[in-house]
Amino acid sequence: MRKASVLLLLPMVLSCIPVKKAEVPQEEVSKVVELGDMAIKRFVKGIRSNLKKAIDERGIAGAVEFCANKADSIIREINMELAPVEVTKISDRYRNPAHKPDRTDSMVIRYFKQKMEEGELPPYYIVTKKLDGELYYIYYRPIKVKKECLECHGNPAEMKEEVVKVLKKK
Repeated sequence: MRKASVLLLLPMVLSCIPVKKAEVPQEEVSKVVELGDMAIKRFVKGIRSNLKKAIDERGIAGAVEFCANKADSIIREINMELAPVEVTKISDRYRNPAHKPDRTDSMVIRYFKQKMEEGELPPYYIVTKKLDGELYYIYYRPIKVKKECLECHGNPAEMKEEVVKVLKKK
């Protein structure tokens, strides 16, 4: 199995630039999907349990503090445990510059948004890339935003004032 990256796609803006499907050997697809889904489940579980604890202890503003200070450390822990699999968060509505999509990420984001508009959101997308002569699989999976997520990741005009203040500070 080649190296694999798993990217979590957060809320994005629609564009109509198509993405060409990458050729992934069929025998590799199930392995990439299995590894990708496992990594994402671990990430989501780690985030949710810690986020719930932060909200219970310090409210929504505490959740912002947690995401800003701890979410990336959870990703680093998962990446150390699952090497050579690497989990990354990306979005075209990012707050942290580290989550800014590159050119390939942006094309896949647009592809997912286009498919969502068509009512056919695929569960994942795999891209192959060569880097320094090595083949990598990049597994993209859209993460649907839940209503409670919008308390921090939504429109600032609709958020609590204390949350907006913490977001601006961070």
